[in-house]
Amino acid sequence: MGQKHGKLRKSSSRRYKCLLTVVYAKYLESVGQTLLTTTYYGREQTRFQWRN
Repeated sequence: MGQKHGKLRKSSSRRYKCLLTVVYAKYLESVGQTLLTTTYYGREQTRFQWRN
């Protein structure tokens, strides 16, 4: 009985780690996208300012 419970806990923790990694990756992706967009628009604005 005790061994079965230990195995169950191990698999659930592994699943939790996997889920955490996926969530973290998605979070990083969204943050990276936002950073890319802001830096890109910032560059475009400075370029337009230089032209004027």
